[in-house]
Parts: sequence; C-alpha cells; structure tokens
Amino acid sequence: MLIALLISAALSSEPNDVPGFAQFQMSRSLIYITETVDIAAYRDERLNRLEYKIRYNWSQQFSPRKIDAVINSTDCPAIHQIVTRMGKLQMPQPLPIVDSELPPPPIMDGNYYELTAPSSFGNGHLTITSNGGTPLAIWVEHALAALLPCLPSTPLP
Repeated sequence: MLIALLISAALSSEPNDVPGFAQFQMSRSLIYITETVDIAAYRDERLNRLEYKIRYNWSQQFSPRKIDAVINSTDCPAIHQIVTRMGKLQMPQPLPIVDSELPPPPIMDGNYYELTAPSSFGNGHLTITSNGGTPLAIWVEHALAALLPCLPSTPLP
C-alpha cells in the first residue's frame, strides 16, 4: 500500500522536471560525511511504465570534494528494488515514557539515518530517524551500496 501512495504522490510525465516524493540519508558523525538521496517518479512514455529518477549527493564537512549526480532507473535498475524495499520497511512504534522509565541516551558518535516519505494516511508524510542496527539503518545502507555501481565517481569510505 505504501508503494501505491509513493507512486501516486509524485507522478510526472517530464523526466527533466520531476518533483521528489521521498528522501533518505545517512550521516556519519565521526568523519562528517553525509549521503542524501532524493527519489522522484515519472511515467516513461517511450517504455509506457513508471520509472524513477534520483538525485544523489555526497559531501564531507570541511572538504571541497562533493558528488552530486542525477540517475534514472532506466540506467540503474537497482532504483526499482530500493523503492520496493522502502514500501516493506518495518516501521517503529511510539515508545511512551511511563512511570520512572527514561529513554536511552542518544548516541553521539555513530551514524544517523533518516527517511521522509508519503504515509499511508491520507496526504500525510512521515519521517523516521534512527541509529545503526535498526531496520531503517539496514535498508539505507543496502540502498546506498546498491547505488554505488551507478554513480559517476565513487565516494570516499
């Protein structure tokens, strides 16, 4: 169901002017690297099917080296798998603080993961954030690894 909403949220027929419907990122705090992927959907009239376009951005704080690439799913089939797996992502549940329980302390030196996408409730959006070892972290890391062969240059580790 989430996939259907993702598709209907940003369907366009112009591959050069495609609005994004979802974004995910990973930030590595110790080495100041952020990788961000914006995803958009459009109907490829030539192929008569739904395709995706992504904008991939890699940057490192205090470094002039950056990667900014736009990639179509016609050139990188892994994008279809990334979007499909996004729709199957296990969602976290709210964790209310009850009685004398306190939330776990934040991790200050790890990786930070985020996904913003349309939700299955009306026209809403959801944003999920987490640290390493979570379903979101695993999905983001697999998605970024799947995009590596499609990038014009390889990011630094």
